[in-house]
Amino acid sequence: MKINRHNRTQDGSAVIVVIAFLSILLIFVAGNLRMLHLLRNDLKLIEQQQTNRLATVNIVTNLPKN
Repeated sequence: MKINRHNRTQDGSAVIVVIAFLSILLIFVAGNLRMLHLLRNDLKLIEQQQTNRLATVNIVTNLPKN
């Protein structure tokens, strides 16, 4: 019975390629999470500005007429 042996350098190279691929994938995920966080902050700021703007417009339009 003959046992097939893989070349150790090929096995090591495959592990390195997989680790490199995973690290690149994690970098993309981290970048996307950061961008989502920044966009969420921008959206909150825009929403607050619009709420303030519409509140002042509502006050002006609801003033009693003399």
